[in-house]
Amino acid sequence: MRLHEGSGEDSRVTDRKRWGEHQRDWEKERLGPALEKSPERHDRFITQSGVEINRGNANTVRGNVIGTDVTGTVGVARPDGQPQFNGVAIADSSDNQIGGVTAGAGNVIAYNRNIGVGVGNFITGVPAIEDSILGNSIFANGQLGIDLAPGSGVTPNDPGDADTGPNNLQNFPVLEKASTKQVHGRLNSQPGGTYRIEAFANTTCDQSGYGEGARFIGALTVTTNPQGDAQFKLKFSAAVSAGQFITATATDAAGNTSEFSACTVAGKDDPAAAGD
Repeated sequence: MRLHEGSGEDSRVTDRKRWGEHQRDWEKERLGPALEKSPERHDRFITQSGVEINRGNANTVRGNVIGTDVTGTVGVARPDGQPQFNGVAIADSSDNQIGGVTAGAGNVIAYNRNIGVGVGNFITGVPAIEDSILGNSIFANGQLGIDLAPGSGVTPNDPGDADTGPNNLQNFPVLEKASTKQVHGRLNSQPGGTYRIEAFANTTCDQSGYGEGARFIGALTVTTNPQGDAQFKLKFSAAVSAGQFITATATDAAGNTSEFSACTVAGKDDPAAAGD
């Protein structure tokens, strides 16, 4: 797997005592399968994912093509001929950025056998939080596009978003209706919180009914009321055709990104409702 942008400038280490861990994690991200040619490093870093961040904090992965070729139309196999297992695997790691909000920061993450981006806790007491997943193109993966607590399937929303876990199990938006120009929805999460809602267009809906997020089509920021609720109307910044599937994610101010919402179909525009 070749990453098109992965210089040391994008790896930021906040604790110098743990530099060894961070350096190994970033080396794996930059070199991908080439690392597996070294038995010593292979023992240290066994992985079948395009990018693995394992107990490494404050890394940035941006502008890469992961699991597919540069055209984004076909999967790229591992050296053994098998598809990559996951696109990006974040294990027991916090404050990492997958993509971003500036032009060119998003990654293309597609055609992986299982998860597009997974965030998981495997070691008690080592958190996996504040891992933002923003502005990416995630599609055609075998399982969920974004999976918090991998292996558990879609993580349902909970009232008030009081649960904990990977990315604090951030609730995803609920989409109510969509046209070719905008989507209406709501978010229930922590009261008085600020959240970035990102919307995506897809030609197909994931088999789970949730996600993925093939094409970024706009974002806005909402603030929840004392009950933890926020309604929104997000106008698309790119063209959307009737019949496409719209999905969304929510990211809190600390950088905890949700899984993808359920899909809703973009209907034909209703001129009478143009001011909605």
